[in-house]
Amino acid sequence: MTSLRIVSILTALTALLLVSACGSNGAAGSYKVIYELESPSATDEGDGLAANPAPHYRIGVVPKLNNTYFDVVKQGAQEAAWDIDVELLYEAPASADPDDQIEVIRGLMGKNVDAIAVSANDPDELVPVLEEAKSQGIKIVTWDSDAAPEAREFFVNMVDPETLGRHLLDTLAWSMGEKGDFAILTGSLAAANLNEWIGWIKKQQEEYYPNLHLLEIVPTEDDPDKAYEAAKSLLAKYPGLDGIIGNSSVGPPRRRPSGEGSGRGRPNPRRRPLDAEPDARLSS
Repeated sequence: MTSLRIVSILTALTALLLVSACGSNGAAGSYKVIYELESPSATDEGDGLAANPAPHYRIGVVPKLNNTYFDVVKQGAQEAAWDIDVELLYEAPASADPDDQIEVIRGLMGKNVDAIAVSANDPDELVPVLEEAKSQGIKIVTWDSDAAPEAREFFVNMVDPETLGRHLLDTLAWSMGEKGDFAILTGSLAAANLNEWIGWIKKQQEEYYPNLHLLEIVPTEDDPDKAYEAAKSLLAKYPGLDGIIGNSSVGPPRRRPSGEGSGRGRPNPRRRPLDAEPDARLSS
């Protein structure tokens, strides 16, 4: 196995899976279907076995956890694996706790993978296990959410963090008349990508929106049900709340949080969910 070959494969794999996932949240009709994923038929599989040798590489892909966003990532990863003829081991942790992700990574190390691509739940907690994997000759790539640079070969980012963070606040500010109180529903408080976006949200508020006030940042562990409960709690805690930013693509409440007979007689707060742009970027 050569380093150049495995890095090329990882670049193709992670770029395809991120573009697939980011594009899944667009409004109806805003994307053109240029390829539809289909499982190979039994006949196709038989022909393929006769014509092609077994995959040369075994690659583990580790998302933050199981949810609708990462379901589409899994589909994109499988499509890429078929395209470039590698064996995919896609394994998700039981929760957003970094210890669960560490357990999954150790399991992949025991399966003799050639490379691991991980969306890190914590940029620092994963460093020891990733460095251990590197010491065994396993190539490490991060995607979606980075780990410390010394623990991986490179990072595939799906969006420019500054553009995303500033745009989220701009959109909420426009809907609020550039004044009022707002809160942020994020995923994990340790997630590097979400924290970087929050940093740019705060920067944009400081520079351009002096009449907007951030009251609280609430973690939801990328769980829509937890986001729903968190939104209800925010409305009860801050009766005058004017807006909520959903900082995680699966974190915004899926149901109307103030529509359960609250009796407050006031408009629902403005909500701005994240819809990441399909723009995969590499950084080393």
